[in-house]
Amino acid sequence: ASRASLAEEYEHARRHSTDSTESYEHVPSPTHAPRPNKERQRSFEAMSASELRKAAAAERRERRRAAALFRVTKVVSESDGNSSKLVQRLLEVAREILYCSHVTLFWVDHVSEILIAANPDGIESIVVPLGKGVAGRCALDKVLLNIGDASQDDRFD
Repeated sequence: ASRASLAEEYEHARRHSTDSTESYEHVPSPTHAPRPNKERQRSFEAMSASELRKAAAAERRERRRAAALFRVTKVVSESDGNSSKLVQRLLEVAREILYCSHVTLFWVDHVSEILIAANPDGIESIVVPLGKGVAGRCALDKVLLNIGDASQDDRFD
């Protein structure tokens, strides 16, 4: 209850008492109502602001993921059946989504245990053993990586 409502309840009980022995000790006096701890309140407000920022960031990430999924779906649905053009367009969308200058899409050949780079430009194919280098390790561990400078990574070959 708020301080004002406690004070009103206290006054109402005091004025309308018909029994002089009746006690209204259960109604706190407005002068003794607990005051909020200012330091605790500031801490709570800061925590709330921090939590709001985290929630807003999470919402932005979710919207970005949804937009990315929509873009990929649109590229696939608008495909004319030309797989080379489709791969090229998917790589362009991936570069935009990941904010990077280069993306390589590898197909995994589980029988030969190699990765084969998707080659939409007709350049010589890249073949990487499964587990070797950055791409081979990602494929083996089934993880995605966005590396700022792959040549500085210890796994780079």
